[in-house]
Amino acid sequence: MYARSWNVSVRNSNVVFGDDYASAYDLLYRDKDYLQECAFIEAAFRRFGSGRFEGLMDLGCGTGGHALELARRGYSLVGVDRSPHMLDAAKRKLSESAADVDRNHVRFEVGDIETARVGSEFDAAIVMFAVLGYINETPRLVRTLRNIRQQLRAGGLFVADFWYGPAVMKSPPGERVRIIEIQNRTIIRTTRAELDTFSQVVAVHFSLFDIQDSAPCRRSAETHRMRYFFPGELQLLFDLTGFRLRAIWAFPSIEQRPDDSTWNAAVIAEAT
Repeated sequence: MYARSWNVSVRNSNVVFGDDYASAYDLLYRDKDYLQECAFIEAAFRRFGSGRFEGLMDLGCGTGGHALELARRGYSLVGVDRSPHMLDAAKRKLSESAADVDRNHVRFEVGDIETARVGSEFDAAIVMFAVLGYINETPRLVRTLRNIRQQLRAGGLFVADFWYGPAVMKSPPGERVRIIEIQNRTIIRTTRAELDTFSQVVAVHFSLFDIQDSAPCRRSAETHRMRYFFPGELQLLFDLTGFRLRAIWAFPSIEQRPDDSTWNAAVIAEAT
């Protein structure tokens, strides 16, 4: 099926979530359960929050999957992402959204979550799909969490999912291939990962082949450097930045603690 000769357009980039990857993102993650993950976020608000939760920051919002679903549930949101290409998709989805999304209560802004200032006195900040792991260095993590804390009200919540260190160490990532076929388009993504245990970082090398009828095959490559975390360091990070750690759960469970088979975990912290 893939043996034909292709006219290939190749782009290698140091940019994370560039144009090619952003254009394929929602297809690559079309099975991601945003409904369940937003239910987890709301369960965290009910269990650990105080007061009303209405105004949210969605940091590293990507193409807006969590933001738009939470808007359907009545929240006002500011979505921030450093990739303008991902935000283009989010804005397009917002403009095409049904009447159950109040477009006046959602806005998207380009920015780095380490420095972006979009307001103050938010009720919660969500940092989903392991976005926190893109901040590899500890001093930057401290600056990021302090920046977020300064924009939350006292009692506001920080909710994030992340790669859980004990599971990453026990079952290091390997090589994968994913193929998505839809209408006249085929997307092939190969993944190769390298584990750096000293830095607690996984370098994830993506190669993306986007094949569409009567168009050149577009090939692009990106490397995403992802930090994984352990409970003790998260406790220390939150102590240093004005938060109180409330819980670490196996994501998206609100009851189950992670173990060394749980790659994805979630942390909930309260602004003090």
